[in-house]
This record gives sequence, structure tokens and C-alpha cells, in this order.
Amino acid sequence: MFQKAVLATAWQETCFRQFIVDKQKLTYIRSYNNSSVGMMQIHERVWRGIYNIERVRWDIAYNVAVGIDILNLYLKKYALPKMKSLKGKEALDSDGVACSLYAMYNAGPSGFSKYVKRRSSGKHSKIDDHFKEKYTWVKNGQWDRLGDCY
Repeated sequence: MFQKAVLATAWQETCFRQFIVDKQKLTYIRSYNNSSVGMMQIHERVWRGIYNIERVRWDIAYNVAVGIDILNLYLKKYALPKMKSLKGKEALDSDGVACSLYAMYNAGPSGFSKYVKRRSSGKHSKIDDHFKEKYTWVKNGQWDRLGDCY
């Protein structure tokens, strides 16, 4: 599940791209609000001081490793411990855990409980739906869907 969540996150965030050409110059991808960079869209202000921001911008392998590290942190520190208390409609299967990781990746640790509430009420956000789509494509090996990015 975790490997598939990582791949779906990279797909969702940037369609596996680290760089773009802007004004005839190669540069790293930035989020719409200029806060996050690279393939895994690492939030520069949140993670500064913990990770090397210049490497997050320019080193693809480092950017991906940081994204994996963040997802792993959210899984071990938040998702797994909190799952033990979830019952009934709130209980998460492995797909739900993957989606909760992405919710935290976007919103921080509070994203876990917000995702669980949305899921149990059946009122998913567009972000939930878009990630679940990419996650399903990864699970099913639908790599031909990469063409949908462009």
C-alpha cells in the first residue's frame, strides 16, 4: 500500500515531473501558490530547517526521498496509532489508509481526522477523489493513463 501511495502522490502532485521550461529556462516546478516545489511538491516553509531546500528544488532523488520520508512520518506517527480507535464506518481499509496519508500530505496531521469524517459521511472532497483515482490507476497498473496529465 505504501509504495502505491507514494507513486500516486507523485502522480497527483506533478505527473512525476520535477522541472518545467519557463521563459526558455529550465526551472523546478512550483505549486500554484509558490509554496511547494518539485515532483513531490515539498512545502518549503513547513520543511525548511529539516530538509535542504536547494536540494529539494534541484535534486529529483532528494525531492522524492523527502516526500517518502514525510509520508512515512504521517503513516507511523499519525495514521497507524489513530486507526486503532476507528470503528464501524470510520474504520479504514488499506485504500483508506493510503487516502488518509495523502490528506495529511496536503493538510498536515489534522488532515487525517478530516479525511475520516469525510469518508464516513460519504462526502469526499475533489482532492480525495483525484488522489483515489491516481491510487486506483497505480494499483491496476494503468500507466497508460499518464497521457491524461498532458
